[in-house]
Formats: sequence, C-alpha cells, structure tokens
Amino acid sequence: MPQRFRLEKENMVNILTGVQMAGGAMDVAGLYTTKEYYDKNPQVIEGMLRAWYRAVQYIKDSPDEAIKLMVDWINEQSGAGMTVEDGKRFLKDLVLFPTYAECKETFFKEGSPFFWKDRLQFVIDYFGKAEGLDTSKIDINTLVPLADLFPKVEPKK
Repeated sequence: MPQRFRLEKENMVNILTGVQMAGGAMDVAGLYTTKEYYDKNPQVIEGMLRAWYRAVQYIKDSPDEAIKLMVDWINEQSGAGMTVEDGKRFLKDLVLFPTYAECKETFFKEGSPFFWKDRLQFVIDYFGKAEGLDTSKIDINTLVPLADLFPKVEPKK
C-alpha cells in the first residue's frame, strides 16, 4: 500500500488492479513453509491463518477503527502519510482482503471461477510452459495442503 500511495502522489495512475482483474490474488498467496515445519507445527500455521481471518473480519466490521490502526502502522514504518480515507479507498479499489466466509464462496468452492486448484494449476502451467518445464508431476494437493487446512482455520465467533 505505501508504494502504491507514493506512486499516486507522484501522479502515477493505476492502469489495472487485482480487484479489477476479478478476484485479486489467491487467498493464501505469500504463505510458505517447508513440509517438515508444517508437519511438526501445524498449530502455528493454523493459528496464523485464524488470526489473519479474524483481522480481516475486524477490518470489515470496524473499518474506521481497524483501518486507522493499519494506516498508523504503515505511516510509522514507511512515512507514507496515508489517511484513513486513503486506506479505505485502497482496501475497496486496489487490494482484496476476503473474509473466511468470502473465501469459502470464492477460493475454496469448486466450480467458482476463483477456485484455488484451478488458479494454482493455471499458474503452474503458465510458468512451466514459459520456462519449458515439465510440470506434469506436480501434485497441487502435496504442494498446498489447503483441502485439509482451510476447514481447520475457521475463526470462532
């Protein structure tokens, strides 16, 4: 967010955003660990995801309060000078933060245009072809244990 905000301050214009591309990134993009760590510490990964979904729900339920906390932290770390209104606009127009319930209906619902297996397979095929790699032996269920993990991280109400 601070980088995008800076570019806008310098009169750069968003040409196309993730939200405009219909759905943004995969919900768990950027969450990586080794199989060994995950097998030994599943509670850590599950706890991180539960906390993530609770935080996203908090942003949706209390945007004035939650976005102020985010913007204050971003400004402290980066000197961006963002306002709460800037943060609200970014979270509406530029960055998709889906709740657990929203993910259940998009990323984790078979048949959805954003179903995680289809999206991940597309990425594997696209980059495999571009790099001339044989991707036929990649098992998505081994690569990303989401089918088992997602039901375990539903936030408690």
